[in-house]
Amino acid sequence: SWARGSHNLKFGMDFRNIRESGFNNFNSRRQVDLRANFNGFSVLDPTVIDPTLTGFPELEDDASAFWGFVGFDNYAEFFDKTAARQATDNKDFRQHEYDWYAQDSWKIRRNLTLNLGLRYQFNGVPYEEHGNLSNLFEDPSGAPLTFVNVGPGTGRMLYKNDFSNIEPRIGFSWDPRGDGKMAIRGAYGIFHDRVFGNLFGNARGNPPFEQDYAAAPGDTINGALGTGGFPVLPPQTTPSAVVPDGSLLFATIFDNNFRNSSSQNWNLGLQRELAGNWVLDASYVGAKGTHIFRLFEANPPDPALVNNLVAQCGGDPACEQSFAGAGLWFDGGVAHNALFRGSALNRSNGNSNYHSLQTKITHRFTHGVQIQGSYTWSHAIDDSNDPLTPGNLGGNPGFARDSRHPSFDRGNSDNDVRHVGTINYIWELPFGRGRQWASDGAIGRVLEGLQISGLASLQTGHPFTMLSGVDTARTGRIGYTDQVGDPYSQGPNNGSPGAKVWITNLNALQVPAFGSIGNAGKNQFYGPSYVDFDVSIDKKMQITERIGWELRFEGYNIFNHPNFLNPGADSAHQGNVLTSGLAGLITGTIANSDGTTSARQVQVGMKVTF
Repeated sequence: SWARGSHNLKFGMDFRNIRESGFNNFNSRRQVDLRANFNGFSVLDPTVIDPTLTGFPELEDDASAFWGFVGFDNYAEFFDKTAARQATDNKDFRQHEYDWYAQDSWKIRRNLTLNLGLRYQFNGVPYEEHGNLSNLFEDPSGAPLTFVNVGPGTGRMLYKNDFSNIEPRIGFSWDPRGDGKMAIRGAYGIFHDRVFGNLFGNARGNPPFEQDYAAAPGDTINGALGTGGFPVLPPQTTPSAVVPDGSLLFATIFDNNFRNSSSQNWNLGLQRELAGNWVLDASYVGAKGTHIFRLFEANPPDPALVNNLVAQCGGDPACEQSFAGAGLWFDGGVAHNALFRGSALNRSNGNSNYHSLQTKITHRFTHGVQIQGSYTWSHAIDDSNDPLTPGNLGGNPGFARDSRHPSFDRGNSDNDVRHVGTINYIWELPFGRGRQWASDGAIGRVLEGLQISGLASLQTGHPFTMLSGVDTARTGRIGYTDQVGDPYSQGPNNGSPGAKVWITNLNALQVPAFGSIGNAGKNQFYGPSYVDFDVSIDKKMQITERIGWELRFEGYNIFNHPNFLNPGADSAHQGNVLTSGLAGLITGTIANSDGTTSARQVQVGMKVTF
């Protein structure tokens, strides 16, 4: 720091050596799946039990397990860059991050201060310390594919360094009247985020560092059918960086031009002191995100090839509708299937924006009372989802719904809560020693040190997406619904036991025609509001000069208001799928961050100090 005249200068730099080691070991032990029906086999005829039955998947799977019929068999082996077998897929990831900054707080006048700053941030590309990491630098829709080792000693990085992280900052504070009772403040800045470990950690299984054995044996564990499809010991695999056509590999790939996410943030606000110890704040706050991380299908269906498949159906609707979903990777919807559906191409071309009005009024603590109320209106839009926890709120997949047309995912953000209001308060009752009333005597002793405080929170619901349950756009992902009416009007949705009906008119939603993705886009529906009242009553008493006593009562959600999840936030994510029996239904309530129920909770505690 350096102060000179009206300038207060600050300079600094920072270096971070990020180290992250660990293993996943997915499928390191052999996985034998005995569910025949689940894996596409049939081991019995349910019509023998009841001629009206057309399918009995639970019974089929139970019978399959009883007979030891193996539906799927797989396991993984791990290797290092020398092709030596490893016990685990442990990786020692490293990142180097640097930043420099300079800032000047310039007091131009007694009532006007200007802040100017410039920061440069360089986040180095993460690497595996021993060079046991690879990426694909060719068209992932081709075959065969050759993965390239990256990191120390290879001459290649996971992706190119991003040297563009220049971050200017400017802000001001102005007291128009110069009386210390009003302030107008504004600021603008650019900020960047680092690439987190889970994102590049998923690339640990790329060839040649993991080789998977996978088979659908179609036989029993003891080989009763004589096919030899289930060996006692699975065959040993040989590591290879080359992925031939037909491998159906799940890979994690990074765009060679992957960049750090950035955010432009700005605000303009007014703060005014009012009579009676009240203070009013009102601000506009905005943000724009660019280069946000997104997941794309590395090998998405080719529309031209899909159209050729459909054309061969000769207008047969059943045939046309069969070409959708994961089957497109088997039926010729992709030129090559070295990579299967779910192979992730990490890119940084997502965008977002946020605008809000944030207000607050505060009564400063006087005469034992403090009150603060706040209200925020906001609207957030983006075309990407959280790659770590996709679908928790909106039912949206981590992958783009159409990897060739990513704009289809533009809509309300998963965290788009339009209205939020809170009130918090503290009231110290004016009884007891040194207070206005009952300053002595037994009543004063009983009522002294009594404080009541609380927090009331009210907000509108989070958005969610209603999905059709069918891949009508033939992108490999189920699409949106078509909205043809008011889904909240009176209509057919009788619900089910233990569920709350939220979408009351399912007739207002339809499965789109094949070839379209649906007009009810991402996060066009909103779930239940959130209401919570917490209260605390605290009683303090000084028994002697050295010994004190405190009794505290705390009540959370004191009115026991039920706060429901969104449709689709159930464990099976079915409440927001139109073709599901749970469509439009809510099957649970919000849990607290510690995993406990959000229903009313009361606790009482006592403390003695000496």
